[in-house]
Amino acid sequence: MLTQSGPRAAASLGLSPAVIFDDAEAAAAFKPTLVVHLAGAGIAEARWTAKRRAALWASRVDYTRRLVDALRAAPPARMIAASAIGYYGPAAHPPVDETAPRGDGFAAALCEAWEAESRALEGAGSRVCCLRLGLVLGPGGGLLGRLAPPFRLGLGGRIGDGAQGMSWIHRDDVLGLLSWLRSAPALPKTVNGTAPHPLSNGEFTRVLGRALARPTPFPLPAPLVKILFGQMGEELLLGGPRVLPKEAEAAGFAFRFPTLPEALGDIF
Repeated sequence: MLTQSGPRAAASLGLSPAVIFDDAEAAAAFKPTLVVHLAGAGIAEARWTAKRRAALWASRVDYTRRLVDALRAAPPARMIAASAIGYYGPAAHPPVDETAPRGDGFAAALCEAWEAESRALEGAGSRVCCLRLGLVLGPGGGLLGRLAPPFRLGLGGRIGDGAQGMSWIHRDDVLGLLSWLRSAPALPKTVNGTAPHPLSNGEFTRVLGRALARPTPFPLPAPLVKILFGQMGEELLLGGPRVLPKEAEAAGFAFRFPTLPEALGDIF
């Protein structure tokens, strides 16, 4: 497995640190039969300045090219490669599944190029699945680590008009998807890593407020989001697709946490 969070991944997955890498060449030298590629800088951690865009591209597209080049000498039987629902662009309606075309914007272009580098390993005989991850929810950081403190203080609220989609997934269901894809006889080329019940930002805000027993009276106006976060805010905070996990459900995958109240009830 390739990830920038080695110790946390080892603990979460019950894997030996010996099979978790943050270096592409070291992972390839291990000659694995299965590669799980989750490496990449956080896309929503800062404004998309020219420098930040270059860093995001390097950590996803360029790094994946290095990995695939290193794996060609002894290609694995299969690779599960991270991507993101940013592939579908910022449009909120209607719901989309794996058959939808690429959307507009920087995140969509980044995801398309990222996936193309992963799929290049198919030329060496490997089977490749791109896992388009949604907003991953779990204890100890991530999205909820940023949202929970202001919500617990009663300072939470919707972003903009709250109509944009929030396609989320519980961290345990991400692990479940990885386990399924590791041994699935017919490996899909693309799987949406999202729960089957996406919500609008307004709905997500209300459910989170109820889970924390706090009001959510303070919306973040769209003009302020654009001033504070620029294009990143427009695409990721004010935009968001409603994404459905059609491939996983068609294969009979059972989500442990299909609804947000169930997921937040487990986390909090």
